[in-house]
Amino acid sequence: MKKLIALPIAALCFAATAHAAGTVDASNSTITCNTILKGIIQPKPALVNGGLDPATIKIKGSLSGCTTNAPGVTSITGTFKGELTGGMNSCAGLVGPTTNTGTISVKWKATPALIDSTSTVTVNSGSSVGGLIAVGPGQYGQFQLGNPPGAALSVAGSFTGGNSGATSVATVVTTQDIGAIGTLCGSATGVKALNIGIGSITLQ
Repeated sequence: MKKLIALPIAALCFAATAHAAGTVDASNSTITCNTILKGIIQPKPALVNGGLDPATIKIKGSLSGCTTNAPGVTSITGTFKGELTGGMNSCAGLVGPTTNTGTISVKWKATPALIDSTSTVTVNSGSSVGGLIAVGPGQYGQFQLGNPPGAALSVAGSFTGGNSGATSVATVVTTQDIGAIGTLCGSATGVKALNIGIGSITLQ
C-alpha cells in the first residue's frame, strides 16, 4: 500500500518540477511594446484652469506589438494599470515636468510563461514630462516617462534590464488635440479623461 501511494506522489512532484523548468526568467531582460490599446488617463478631480486641489491620476490600457530578448519567448502581450499622486488638478501641469509619483503595474502574458509575470514601474518626482507633439497639421498632448527627458524610472520584477530599469522610457500621445484639451480645461466639467492614441514603452 505504501508503494502505491508513493508512486503518484512522486509523479506529481516530477510534473511540478517539469512545469517550473518550462518558465522563463525575464528579470534581467528588456522589452519594447509599440502598440497601446484602450489606453486612458483619468485625473480626479478633473483638471481645470487654475485648479488647486490635490489630484490622483489613474492610467490603464493594454500592450501589444512587443519584442523582447527574454530567452525562448515567442509571443508576449500585457496590460497595465497604475496610480500617480502628488500634483494638483491644474491644466498647467499638463506641460513640463511633474511632481507626480506612484507605480504602474504591468501584467504579462507570454509564450512560454514567465516565472514572474509582473513588472512594477516606479514613477519618481520629475519622471513624467508633459508637452505637445505635432501630427500633421494638428498638435496633440504628449506625455513622456523616464530619462530622457525626465528623471529615471525604476523597475522591479521582470524586464529590469539588469539595472533596475534605470533606462526605461515610455511615450504616449493623446487622441485629443490641443484645441479639444483647451476647451475642456476651460469648461465647467474640466478634463475627466484623456485617451491614449499611440505610444510605446521600453523596460530596460
